[in-house]
Amino acid sequence: MTKRTQARQIFNAALKAADPKAAVLAHLSADEPLLRRAKRIFLLGAGKASAPMAQAVEKICGRRIAAGCIVVKDGHTAPLRYTEIRESGHPVPDERGVAAAQRIAELARAATAEDLVICCISGGASALMPL
Repeated sequence: MTKRTQARQIFNAALKAADPKAAVLAHLSADEPLLRRAKRIFLLGAGKASAPMAQAVEKICGRRIAAGCIVVKDGHTAPLRYTEIRESGHPVPDERGVAAAQRIAELARAATAEDLVICCISGGASALMPL
């Protein structure tokens, strides 16, 4: 095996290990006691990788998600079934980010001690939720 082939394999393994959706799927299980005990599940998040992370949470939790909202950089949306997805400015914050942050705060305030709030936070979140 050439050094170039080895380098390519190492690079591909690193990309696979850093995949946000795969990471959540590898570390969150539907059998998790916190998930089973929760009356309602709220899915909140922000960041450039929050959409694939939210997809993984939706795959595991499905219709148990009572409500959710994530905010992503323009052009980084992904199909979500139970969670609102909003776009915002990055790296320069904008009013859409303020509105998204207000919505996320509203949902967080709706959670009670019997509920579970799952947060998907990744790089860029501070610019995407400038509240």
